[in-house]
Amino acid sequence: MQTCGMCCVLPRRPQRVAVVGSSYIAVELASILRGLGSDTSLVLRRESVLRSFEPMLGEAALVSLRDDGVEVVTQASPERLERDAQGLLTLQVADGRRLGPFDALVWAIGRVPAIEDLALPKAGVTTNMIVDTRPAVHPGNAG
Repeated sequence: MQTCGMCCVLPRRPQRVAVVGSSYIAVELASILRGLGSDTSLVLRRESVLRSFEPMLGEAALVSLRDDGVEVVTQASPERLERDAQGLLTLQVADGRRLGPFDALVWAIGRVPAIEDLALPKAGVTTNMIVDTRPAVHPGNAG
């Protein structure tokens, strides 16, 4: 089990790997791992990838991934991850499906910024921002 940042330092290429997520990081990692020869599954909670981009881009990315041999698993909300006695991973999703077995699983599901220790308010940096539809960023109350 790895995070996307740790994926580049795996001790060896996994034969069977799942990438959980729909962002461009998840898409890139699934493509790279498949290109390196791993049997790769991209696990999505919904039907599409790159949801913050133009829909056409997400659709094209899925076509390309599938054409390259990536198994795309949709409507698969992770619920439980199990490791068996041989070290293989099985991912159970909310609808009861069990995916795997995998040698490795990469969580590419987003990040939370680690900014607490930076004392940004003391430096006059506003961290509570509102992004409008243009997109423009404004200081304000996003909550």
